[in-house]
Amino acid sequence: QVLSPKQPRWLEVPLPRAVKDWLLELRDKFTNASKVELPTGEHTPQVAIDIFYSYHNTEGDAKKIKERIAQADIIIPEMFGWTPNVLEAYNSVSQGAMTPEESLQKIKTEQSSDFERRFLEGIYNSHKPVILIDVPDDDPLAEKVRMREPEIDSMHMSFEDTLISIKLGLSKFSRLIKEREDYMLSHMQNAIKQALANNPLLKQKDVVHIFMQLGAYHTRMFQVLEKSGHTVSRAFNTHPFVYGLEAEGLRRAAFGKEIDDVLASRILLETFLKKNFAAYILKVPLQKLTGDS
Repeated sequence: QVLSPKQPRWLEVPLPRAVKDWLLELRDKFTNASKVELPTGEHTPQVAIDIFYSYHNTEGDAKKIKERIAQADIIIPEMFGWTPNVLEAYNSVSQGAMTPEESLQKIKTEQSSDFERRFLEGIYNSHKPVILIDVPDDDPLAEKVRMREPEIDSMHMSFEDTLISIKLGLSKFSRLIKEREDYMLSHMQNAIKQALANNPLLKQKDVVHIFMQLGAYHTRMFQVLEKSGHTVSRAFNTHPFVYGLEAEGLRRAAFGKEIDDVLASRILLETFLKKNFAAYILKVPLQKLTGDS
């Protein structure tokens, strides 16, 4: 038996059988992540995926997480470059065997400590399994993503060449992110299957609710799952959600849209400000920067 997704509407459209077979094969290749194979004869729950998008830098980025976790059965945090001890620590926190602070002292991840602390507080003592589908530390793709493009040396390049380098760098990095997203989608199936096998009570439910926390860039994962007919919803931590300039450039590259000179110039300025003044900007209250009282 298989946790089958809802049938996509295009299956109802009159198409040659060969075309339908090709579309089904293509769908299964890239988006069978939430189909979980179980032994024949066992009750087969449906899988409903709730994706929560936010940045993951500050405690504020993690707001609303606890209430969404309360409605979930399985938790999937974004965790690039994870190691087995990270997975063990997160599950220990979920089971109440370790406090969030103890976990933060034991492990080191690529998440912001403020965001991670709030997330761990959200799963603390929830007794819900945590699974990781992101690229682990020992996978070759992890090193490729970390390498990305070298910093732009705008001091020794013409302005025009700097903008070209920014555009090329964003395009290259967007392809790496897509490769990372495909990795997550392809590993979701086995991770959910293992979680169900380790938690027999979940297999008795009619619907297993999965809470997935992702950075706001990764909206493509929702689109891929939705287009394949899976039960999936999404929400952002703020509304409206405003992307940073570099994130906007990456998204444009990912979806085949132009990164014009204006956007590239703004990204250059944003990068300069982040590199040289980020610590100051984050520490100084907004009213002191704007003169507001």
